[in-house]
Amino acid sequence: MTLTTPTNNADIIQYTRDFAALSLLEALNLQGASECAICERWLDKMASHPQICPDGWYQPPPRGAVVLIGDDADKYARLNYESLRHPSSWPRDNIHLSDLSLIYAYASPIHRSTGLIGDIGVTLYRGSQSRIQEYLRACLDLTVRVACFADIGMEFRELYHFASQQLQNAHFKNEASSTATGIPNIGHTIPWSFEPYRDNAAETIRTYGACNLQMEISKQRISIGSDVTMRILPTMAFTIEPQLKADNLPLASYHVIVTFSDGQKKILGGFEPLFSDFSMMSYMESTLDKLYRPTS
Repeated sequence: MTLTTPTNNADIIQYTRDFAALSLLEALNLQGASECAICERWLDKMASHPQICPDGWYQPPPRGAVVLIGDDADKYARLNYESLRHPSSWPRDNIHLSDLSLIYAYASPIHRSTGLIGDIGVTLYRGSQSRIQEYLRACLDLTVRVACFADIGMEFRELYHFASQQLQNAHFKNEASSTATGIPNIGHTIPWSFEPYRDNAAETIRTYGACNLQMEISKQRISIGSDVTMRILPTMAFTIEPQLKADNLPLASYHVIVTFSDGQKKILGGFEPLFSDFSMMSYMESTLDKLYRPTS
């Protein structure tokens, strides 16, 4: 994947996210490493970029990122977390990566000079169990189907109800909900992708950068839930990130970002390098074709 210099808000979000994906690919190149070792290496790699803040906005978990490794011996129980904010879901140094592991990785990087975020979440699997492979493909396919349905002028509640119907049809449950209210959602808006900076945020970013604006970013989000009447605008970005669960299978999630820039839509994944490294392209390729894929 070639990263090009961003020129507008949508490009900045994509650039930030793509850099996070490539940084994770490098961090995972540690056979037998622990959750802690992989996560710290991932964060340090992202922080090495002069335009990426050293810590993410979604805290806790510490520094705004997690890596969870599940083992087939216990049906990947490690991935069945209730909330990434809970200490039980933070990276540990006694859980290690193997070729049979199922991995969930999430980070919430912030672009330093704008405060725009490029979150990424991805479930990875190098194993050969067809049941797991088919399940992961179904999870990605459902998430992308919801993202494809989003259109300018649509109320967010309409998008939410479409997602709920897709979940019902697939016999999946969505475990994602607002930390503060417990109300189910499928994602949230990206602050400042469609609205002006509020209060002193603009001055703070101009003077110091956005690295201390985690709380402002969190408070500015609007969750995509069942009663949200806000409409999708011609210039706007938001996440689609259901946390999917099926009977007798671990929680899996693929976090994508939908951007509209002057009416031009993209669905951002950035998963290809990771899927290629984990030999997942053979069963994920057809769904990836629905995402934005740079030609260079």
